Amino acid sequence: MQVSQKIFFLAALIGILGISSCARTSTPNQAQVDKSTPTQQPQANKQIDVTTPVEATDEAKEREREVQDEQVPTSLTNVGNYGEALYDTAKAGDWTKASANLKLLQQVTGKLPAEIAQKDVARLKLTTTNLNRSITAKNKSTTLQEANQVTLIAARMTTEFKPKVPVEVTLLDYYGREFEILSASGNKAQLTKTAAEFQQTWNTLRPATQARNSSEAKTFDAIAARIQAAKSPAEYGRLATPVLDAVDKLEKVFL
Repeated sequence: MQVSQKIFFLAALIGILGISSCARTSTPNQAQVDKSTPTQQPQANKQIDVTTPVEATDEAKEREREVQDEQVPTSLTNVGNYGEALYDTAKAGDWTKASANLKLLQQVTGKLPAEIAQKDVARLKLTTTNLNRSITAKNKSTTLQEANQVTLIAARMTTEFKPKVPVEVTLLDYYGREFEILSASGNKAQLTKTAAEFQQTWNTLRPATQARNSSEAKTFDAIAARIQAAKSPAEYGRLATPVLDAVDKLEKVFL
């Protein structure tokens, strides 16, 4: 082989070896770059917070009332509740709370269902107007009288809804507070009339009470007998609290 051919051959060989070396050194570097590139993760689904309470719409609340047609509407139940709370706060001389209870009473009065007799609703609204005057004047006796009338009106409104606790239980509660109010004013004639209505109401309720709890029926029999034996406003007044306590126990008989 001639010298020039040898030189050409060696140059070509060196070139091939150089290219191969570059290829070997560049491959690891490229792999390192690939490894250092973060893999794109799929985006997580957005979570909905199901723990946050949501207030029912007016339509949902109305639907709840409609499907529970054997129960008393909440607004009517609250009429009775706020009337009683108003009585208790006025009796305690807490006029701030009495005023607050009156506002709540006025609010729920405006939410009473349309099927309630409008004459009863009108009577309730008149009573709340009277209460507004008596509370503003801090007239305790009048406020107690009007607050107890709320209980009576609510009881009459409730009758058509066939409540779980008989209306007679609410009426006995009303009469118990009437004994308290009338004894303070010394109105013996009205006390005697109230005692007769009290007994008539208990006579109506007694069979159902006896069927559920004969012991409570017997206890209330004794209370009723003491009411019928009372002769003076003071005697009726002393019996008011025992009557109200006994009525609370009667209510539990039907729950």
